[in-house]
Amino acid sequence: MSVIWPETVQEEIADEQQRFATRSDIGDTRGVIQRLLAYLGGNPVTYFNRTSVSNVDFQRLPDESRAMQAVLQVTVAPIIYRTDGTNPGGATEQILTVGTIITLTGQPSIKGFVFAASGAAAASVAINYYD
Repeated sequence: MSVIWPETVQEEIADEQQRFATRSDIGDTRGVIQRLLAYLGGNPVTYFNRTSVSNVDFQRLPDESRAMQAVLQVTVAPIIYRTDGTNPGGATEQILTVGTIITLTGQPSIKGFVFAASGAAAASVAINYYD
């Protein structure tokens, strides 16, 4: 099985920019490249685990300047969260159940992710960063 390197794909798409630009079904080549790289991810940078002990114990993801993508898995108990940097509050927030995996792409999304346990039980998030 061969490995697809994002840099190689990016170079090939850039070389074919004129051909892509004439196809309305594909859209802007820059958008294609960004979506493709987001899908492929990068090399692992580091791993963290964060725990919120209650629904008012707001947690942010650890700062990692090399990270371009974060893959999160909810463990132990459900969480409520926001991606705009504000603290989640109450029953109107989005809830992720145990076992849910989400991917955040880009530093703004990573730095803006704030979560708390959805109830009285502690909840944890396993965090994998990729470059």
